[in-house]
Amino acid sequence: MRQLRVFFGPNGLGPWHNEEMRLAIRRRVNVRERQLRVLPVILPRGQRAKESDLPGFLQGPTWVEFRQSIDDETALHRLVCGIKTIPPGRGPRATNSDR
Repeated sequence: MRQLRVFFGPNGLGPWHNEEMRLAIRRRVNVRERQLRVLPVILPRGQRAKESDLPGFLQGPTWVEFRQSIDDETALHRLVCGIKTIPPGRGPRATNSDR
């Protein structure tokens, strides 16, 4: 399974976002790559674009948001789980009794 991670920083969409998004759309349409997973990531001070301004493949998936810092343990845990394609569970600080 292939993945595409789209990062949104404090300056919003950059000049390469459109090129990368077009490439991702072509890959998703390609029969061999229908399993392409998209994982949007918002970096600190980044803003999530309005859903209506995003291409369809970015609408609805689970987003990972580093709200305060790139050192956010919960966001990092969710990103790693997204990359590994495993459910994030209760998070990095969950105890065995919480699971």
